[in-house]
Amino acid sequence: MLGRFFAKRETPASEQTREEKNLKLAEEIKEIKEEIQKIKEKIKTQGRTKEDYRKIFELTQEIEKRLKKEMKRGKVIDIIEKLEQESNKRIINARDIRLQPDGTWVGIVKLDDGRELPFVGNRLIEEIGGIKIISGIILPALLKKLGITKILHVFEIYPQPTGELAGRVKLTDGRCLLFIGNRILEEIGGKKIYYVFEMHAQLDSTLAGMVKLPDDEWALFVDNNLVEEIEGKKIEFAADIHFQPDGTLAGRVKLRYGKEFRWVPFINSKLVQQIGGREIKSVDCIHTQADGTLAGVAEFTDGKVVLFIDDQLIEKIGGEEIKDADDIHSLPNGTLAGRVKLFYNGRWVWVPFIGDELLKKIEGEEIKDARDIHLQPDGTLAGRVELAGGKWVPFIGKKLLKEIEGKEIKYADNIHSQPDGTLAGIVELADGRVVPFIDNKLLEKIGEKEIIYTRDIHSLPDGTLVGVVRLEDEYTKVNFFWDGERVITR
Repeated sequence: MLGRFFAKRETPASEQTREEKNLKLAEEIKEIKEEIQKIKEKIKTQGRTKEDYRKIFELTQEIEKRLKKEMKRGKVIDIIEKLEQESNKRIINARDIRLQPDGTWVGIVKLDDGRELPFVGNRLIEEIGGIKIISGIILPALLKKLGITKILHVFEIYPQPTGELAGRVKLTDGRCLLFIGNRILEEIGGKKIYYVFEMHAQLDSTLAGMVKLPDDEWALFVDNNLVEEIEGKKIEFAADIHFQPDGTLAGRVKLRYGKEFRWVPFINSKLVQQIGGREIKSVDCIHTQADGTLAGVAEFTDGKVVLFIDDQLIEKIGGEEIKDADDIHSLPNGTLAGRVKLFYNGRWVWVPFIGDELLKKIEGEEIKDARDIHLQPDGTLAGRVELAGGKWVPFIGKKLLKEIEGKEIKYADNIHSQPDGTLAGIVELADGRVVPFIDNKLLEKIGEKEIIYTRDIHSLPDGTLVGVVRLEDEYTKVNFFWDGERVITR
């Protein structure tokens, strides 16, 4: 295995320069957030307009853009190694790493003892609300029987204006609760909660999501307020929960209609039970476009499946009738993209699309199936497609990646775009080895040993790829961090 590469220690002068830079960034972001808040206040008194929504979207994108500038490739490896030095603990994985406007890094790291710990700056958080975080491999049933309450898992985290973290924790008694700072919340809106699900945060750090209440009932929550009904209908379940540009909650909810259940979209306290004058049976991929318009996939009570934008129905793409649709996204200009199922050349196939253009063929190769479809930061469509003979390869726009570094790809999986638009994932080579890749680089060896198999990969905000590999002549797993140049293993 490769040795550890420690970051250079900063001098007092460089630390002062970094602090001044962070203060400037924090002030700039504060000003942008204030501008967003002014627009939201205007919406409250004068009503919504698409122009206001689009302006909020553009300002939010500007915040993300400025934070991304600080995300230099390889930064996360430096953060990991500094955390290890300060804590004298060994880190084998990381996720949810974010840069706060004041220059403080936060996230969740997994230690070699199995614990998943949040961190703020150089400080690991080993307990929340006086409850210690333990390894998830310890039998929770035994601890529950003994009446011992510990934290098994820490899920997504969100920085708060106070500098504290908020998120979800799974306890040994089976509950999954919300935490803010050093407090674990056992109640919301005066009612006990047993499970928090689909949690999200606004720019002002207001939290929202779905919670399980006593008697197996579910409700939405925003801050400390519960929403158990919409337009007099009891919420059975919810999904695709998100905030619109003005802070309004939207998504889809499962409701009872007589003897059957239906999934319908909602915006704030209003249900969308019809689209284009037709009654909805189910919806999926619900999201809000830059101008505040709701979009997604709808199935009507007659079984017909369509795409929709607001009240506009899209029944055909490229002149072909849609049978089904998935992975639906919106470009900033409102154009839809994703994958659709249609009847083509005598069989049902899934093909990528963007706008009204179907990608039945890419570089002359007929597409049999498509997966991992997503939009890159610049709006380019990417993912993986199945070609003749059952071969799966990545694609970007209208270009197939049939080989990387001159080596043929037999299969591709977990294809995703990093924040800067670089494609990453895992590929199977002609010799059967499954290895990670970033852009046009393969990671085939660690030290002098070849990688045989790769799994559980994901990209961090700076483009560092994290995952697990098995090396030749070794049957134990090896955790790795790879920024495209440096590799560290654990």
